[in-house]
Amino acid sequence: MKKRAVRAVTNLLGELGKVKIVDRRVKMGADLPEKTFPLVEFTYGKKKRTILIWVRPSGEPRLINEFAGILKTMDKDWYPVFVAPFISERGRELCRKLDMGCLDMAGNALLRFDGVWVDRWGAKNEQRERRMQKRLFTEKSTFVMRKMLIDPERTWTFRELAAESRVSTGEAFKVVDRLAREGFVKKDRGAIALSDPRGLLNAWRDIYRFSDNRMTGYFSLLKERDARLARLVDVDPDVYAITLGAAAIIVAPAVRSTDMFIYVPGDPTSIISALDLQDVEFGGNTYLVEPPNEGVLFDTQRVDGKTLVSNIQLYLDLYNHAGRGREQAEAVRERLLEV
Repeated sequence: MKKRAVRAVTNLLGELGKVKIVDRRVKMGADLPEKTFPLVEFTYGKKKRTILIWVRPSGEPRLINEFAGILKTMDKDWYPVFVAPFISERGRELCRKLDMGCLDMAGNALLRFDGVWVDRWGAKNEQRERRMQKRLFTEKSTFVMRKMLIDPERTWTFRELAAESRVSTGEAFKVVDRLAREGFVKKDRGAIALSDPRGLLNAWRDIYRFSDNRMTGYFSLLKERDARLARLVDVDPDVYAITLGAAAIIVAPAVRSTDMFIYVPGDPTSIISALDLQDVEFGGNTYLVEPPNEGVLFDTQRVDGKTLVSNIQLYLDLYNHAGRGREQAEAVRERLLEV
């Protein structure tokens, strides 16, 4: 793997200038997984730069952060390049943030130094990226994520996190371990906290689609949205939760919306009656949505006598929604979220 990695780096640099593999290697402490790092001497124009390569069997952000920590102990002016079989989009962005290069065996690469700019991404990694995201954002995982994102500064124990997320302690441990490998969570002697809440919310919102939910459209004889909202004040607060534009207009108004979308986890009879809903084949103005899991209704909020989804759920629902959903989502994030 190390020889292939060095060859991949030299081949890439060879497209831009003259490359020489330096025989000597950088020696590091005995406690590191790798005691030596290959060096490559790169000449381009009248400039010369030494490239320090670290090869790992995995491109987890945790290992990228570990490499960054090692570099802080080194005084030499090397340009570091992290190499692994697969590096995710998040790994690439982390390398960019840490001012290091990265390269994987599919040919994806990021190099930025002294006028050199290489940014090649997407080669053969899309399916693997989707599989990784699917493993990370399982139903039970999102239960844990919701609780942590709602209170992003909090430090948890596994027992607390499991109890409040309604998962087993073992499941909480697995979720936290996956999040830690991706660099979203830090663990310290049983204490758990988010290390990158903004990145976690971004990763989740990018794959989340409100349109995947099962919903039924109705036409309400109460054509004005405000009239429908007023009717919900007298409905049992535990049988529904408003989302999308009708919720956003209450907590963070930015975009006008006339349709209503309401999560209803059980029998919809009371909602149908209160809002004078009529069955329609198309063209409805009120949509009752079946929550895909109980986590969607974690931490609902009462505002002006009405039940709304949590601000985290509202942001997720809005972000990839049609029309001006993203604009409204960013208003919610800017005004109401701490991430």
